[in-house]
Amino acid sequence: MSRLSFNQHALPAALCCSRRLKPAFFLFIFLLLIPLETPAQDADSERRWALDGALGPVKLTDLHTTGQSINSSLPGVKTGLMTSLHAEYFIPASHFSLTAGYEKEELNYQGQDLSANLQQAMLGGRWYPAPKEWMVQPYIGLDAFCTLGSTRQTLTMTSSATPVSKAYERTATIRLPRFSVAPLVGVDLYILSSVALQVTYGYRMGINSHADIRSRYTDSSATSLSHGSIHRHALAFGLKFTFPFSFTIKDADNLLNLLMGDDDDY
Repeated sequence: MSRLSFNQHALPAALCCSRRLKPAFFLFIFLLLIPLETPAQDADSERRWALDGALGPVKLTDLHTTGQSINSSLPGVKTGLMTSLHAEYFIPASHFSLTAGYEKEELNYQGQDLSANLQQAMLGGRWYPAPKEWMVQPYIGLDAFCTLGSTRQTLTMTSSATPVSKAYERTATIRLPRFSVAPLVGVDLYILSSVALQVTYGYRMGINSHADIRSRYTDSSATSLSHGSIHRHALAFGLKFTFPFSFTIKDADNLLNLLMGDDDDY
């Protein structure tokens, strides 16, 4: 009677092949759905507009303090979170673009004791000095912001005594900027023909803005005053998609190599 034999080494090899074939199968389906561009079509697919989303830290410039300084009893986090969504239009036959969008900034004063939010509409411009076919696209620009909603806020807080700090209280009168301007510098790193990683730094100057923060220990009448304009350092990390969206044969090769890995690993 014949007997069926079982190769114990065949199953791991089959599973390994299966794991490698699955990404390739899905990539094959993906490529069927997206028309690949040939080099002859690249001239017709010049970037016309883009969408980008980003987030990152935003930090207020230091305020001037008179009187006894009262440090926060909370962890020393001096940065807030900035989020943004932009649309960008590339001006034909030039290295310039126009941008517009929405941004939100979380502003932290005196550590995390006091916080205010800025919701802003943004309008700006970019200049890309590098040739358009380069994968790395540095740029400089200028943005203008308009705050949506009220610009005046009054904030208060009280901290209880801890083993390392006495009880204190703060009162802040904040005049948020109605308008801000920001010179900026950044870079787009294209990982695919129409997809780029984006890093941007801007120094945001609040026009006619001011913060007055009065602090005192609850067991003392002595008061310290911190005051200054609301200027901010903003660093953003984002993802940009350009249109008309293109997916070239080179993009497909790069994705295939990424999904399949190096054959020498097996």
